Amino acid sequence: MSGYDDAAANTLARFGVGVLSPVDRAVLALVLVRTVAIPRARGELSGSAWVTPDGARPTTVAELNHNRHLTKKQITESLRNLRTLGLLRPGHRSGIMPGPAFYRLSQQRAAWLWEDLLMLAAPDSSYARVLRARRATHTAARSDEEATSVTAGGPDPAHGVEDW
Repeated sequence: MSGYDDAAANTLARFGVGVLSPVDRAVLALVLVRTVAIPRARGELSGSAWVTPDGARPTTVAELNHNRHLTKKQITESLRNLRTLGLLRPGHRSGIMPGPAFYRLSQQRAAWLWEDLLMLAAPDSSYARVLRARRATHTAARSDEEATSVTAGGPDPAHGVEDW
């Protein structure tokens, strides 16, 4: 999540700029599942914002620690990183909730994030299969556009951002 428009953010992400580590992504996904996806699926939340009390329910380290693939140390270190980045609400005593960086989500990015959560929660569902197929088609089309951009003198993906 950044303050950049989606095209700039996509380009930066392709070069690994501003991309979360796999553990940080996993912990953020756990937080979003526990604070937003599950409560909304249960009808406990009515808001559409990610960071308001009616849009997210706080979680705890103990709840997140129920995940058997991450250690408590990995979770607590990642929570610190995610708070520093603004992806989680600041403060160690308060419940864990999405942070102010979620205010910067474009409408498209928010939709993609919801799709990601759906595919995480129900990876074998027909909707998840449709989403994966649509994204594969979109990715292939984008790759074709980038190849055209390179031959037309645009940025070369083989070089870093500093080479532009």
